[in-house]
Amino acid sequence: MDYLEHKIAEKHDKAILDASLPAVCFYGHRGYQTVGHGVCELENDVKLVYEIMEKQLIG
Repeated sequence: MDYLEHKIAEKHDKAILDASLPAVCFYGHRGYQTVGHGVCELENDVKLVYEIMEKQLIG
């Protein structure tokens, strides 16, 4: 993750990602904040819920 964030910071001031609910704690510990929520509707009335998270990067 450190390498990926470093590469992103070369061209952008923040990283934005979609995180599954089980991954929210992982990204939260890395400094990401939830900025929104998303829902992807699948077959048979199944819904995939996720968090939209971002982290300010120092470039």
